[in-house]
Amino acid sequence: MLEKAKAGGKARPGSKTKARVRVVEGGRARVRPDSLATEEPLEIRLRAGGEAKTVAVTMRTPGADFELAAGFLYGEGIISSREDVEKMALAGANRIGASASVAIVTGTAKADGAGDKKRAVGAY
Repeated sequence: MLEKAKAGGKARPGSKTKARVRVVEGGRARVRPDSLATEEPLEIRLRAGGEAKTVAVTMRTPGADFELAAGFLYGEGIISSREDVEKMALAGANRIGASASVAIVTGTAKADGAGDKKRAVGAY
């Protein structure tokens, strides 16, 4: 079973961002509140055989980062089942600009079969 760990207990962005938008209807403009879809990069790392390596960086709507990372690893053939993963952890976020950051999720492969995972890490 996946152990989900949060880095520092910090709140991550949600799937929606509140904004004020200008709406033009019937030739008249007004400002009103709205909700926009949030999108930010996610770095997926794999730790296996004592080595950790970035596997991919993808854009996503925040909210299911562990599931997205596990699904990506499965879809790429790096893991063959959820039992191949010992832990998924939010490793933090790196700032990439004034208001943007990239979230980092690290999956740790179980010790048994780690040799196969280490080869997979080397492939990326």
